Amino acid sequence: MTAPRRGRKPPSPQIARYSWHECRACFRGSVIIYLAAAEKYPIAEVQVDKTVKKIAVLVRDRQGEALRMAVGITLMDDVIDVYILDRKVEETEENSFNIETMKDLGMNVFTNYEGNRGITFFSTGEIAKKLLRYDHVLPY
Repeated sequence: MTAPRRGRKPPSPQIARYSWHECRACFRGSVIIYLAAAEKYPIAEVQVDKTVKKIAVLVRDRQGEALRMAVGITLMDDVIDVYILDRKVEETEENSFNIETMKDLGMNVFTNYEGNRGITFFSTGEIAKKLLRYDHVLPY
């Protein structure tokens, strides 16, 4: 990372809304993002998208990782529903902990496999209809 030279103009009007004092450049590909380097120079006119998104996580093969990831994305304050598809949940300590955590957080956990106890059952057709209501569907 290199600091921008003083007097150099920002590359776009959107970045011009940020405080120009003590900024540093962060290069990601060909896009330059300017970040305020000190709290004494606040960033002005920042608009944050606070719309809540509905996200469905489809769990199949790597159940442990998928369930952990589903718990992790709750930090974004979105509505997360988990669908465990086509197989029984592997009875591991990690999976049990993650499913218990999801229920404690108020997340919905569904399955299309009748052998999964304690998880709401829906047929594959019902799940397909429900998936149309989500903003994002993450197959894992």
